[in-house]
Amino acid sequence: VIFLTVSSSLLYYNSENEMLKMQQQADLKVLSQIKYNIDNLNETVKNMTVSTYMDSDVVYLLNTSVMDKGELAQKLNRLEKMVSGSMFLQSITIYNANTKCYYSTKSSINCLDDGMNGLLSSYIKSQKEIPKLRFIPISGEKAMSPVFSMFIYEKLTDNKLIVTLKPSWLFDNI
Repeated sequence: VIFLTVSSSLLYYNSENEMLKMQQQADLKVLSQIKYNIDNLNETVKNMTVSTYMDSDVVYLLNTSVMDKGELAQKLNRLEKMVSGSMFLQSITIYNANTKCYYSTKSSINCLDDGMNGLLSSYIKSQKEIPKLRFIPISGEKAMSPVFSMFIYEKLTDNKLIVTLKPSWLFDNI
């Protein structure tokens, strides 16, 4: 009876340790896959943000001091097609410091509307230094859930391109 008790205890202890090791290895694989997915998404959004920032339509919207409504509608329509063709983009917003206007794929042609119920404009006003090309979680009272935005800008002009991701898509893929 003593031999059976000792051997059973040893077998139970060994099997429990092996199961914990296997579970830990499986968890590490899942975590490394999640890290890979996030890094891949980060690089994809960075590349898309930089290429959008260099687009001639965006350069026009960033730097013009007098906005033609017809030109604005045409350029925003092109950006809306880019957003609707993407699985992960929620909106693209441009802040033109010359006109002090926001041009967003989520708003009307009213230039004071940032397309996010003032969430982006209040974030920009509250920050001294906004990190470039990094996911920034932005939340507020009017937002149902936090959004993740990426900013690119030049310090001299203070014009900003803001790319916002769909939070549901991001969480579903993590």
